[in-house]
Amino acid sequence: MPPLSGLRVILRARGVAAAYAGRLLGTMGAEVVLLEPPQGSPLRGEPPFLAPGVSALFAYLAAGMSSRVCDDPAATGALLSEADVLIDDTPLAERDALGLDEASIARRHPDLVHVSVLPFGAHGPKAVWKAEEINIQHASGEGNLLPNGLLGLAITGLLAAFMAGMAANVSAFNTVFSYDLWGDAVNTAARMESHGEPGKIHVSEEFKHAVETHNIASLQFIERGEIDIKGKGKMKTYFLEKPR
Repeated sequence: MPPLSGLRVILRARGVAAAYAGRLLGTMGAEVVLLEPPQGSPLRGEPPFLAPGVSALFAYLAAGMSSRVCDDPAATGALLSEADVLIDDTPLAERDALGLDEASIARRHPDLVHVSVLPFGAHGPKAVWKAEEINIQHASGEGNLLPNGLLGLAITGLLAAFMAGMAANVSAFNTVFSYDLWGDAVNTAARMESHGEPGKIHVSEEFKHAVETHNIASLQFIERGEIDIKGKGKMKTYFLEKPR
């Protein structure tokens, strides 16, 4: 089974970087839904073309995605409530009206992994700046790969855009897995602590199984009973006693 099977990603992409981040998540099994304005994504108009009106670049970036026409904040919010990740390159000046600003996303969708893809980030004096491929190549230092770091020239292709897409993909991927791992661990530990007893070590059945399977130590486990773990249901737990 692909590592991101079951993950739902909402993608708003005008540029290559955000679209490529979504494509990479899709290749790992995520369900990616591209939200487009009524006139279609600007990427649909990017050359080269496979046929009149059929962009080869868009076909590559959108491979495996589903697409929905959606420019309504309420409809977008409904989609986000069922999603795990949002990748968005909407300019900062337009986000408030769409309910896509950082504060609104955090308040309405606190569990959503929000990946903002902008040329100069979402904070600081340059956050509202726009940029073309050549600007990003030189602002990021990639232009130094050119002979003598020649200004005014760009490395062939969309190097900076694709590298930015990879960075956004890695950020989303790592955040999803870190959230799942640590969020689950903290949730379980908090519930076990609230059901513990003074002077006793409360452990899970998984811990008991790991110790016994790998013969990590000679420990004695006394069944404590079942406790209710949010999102997981009933879980059998044990008290750890002194070594035999």
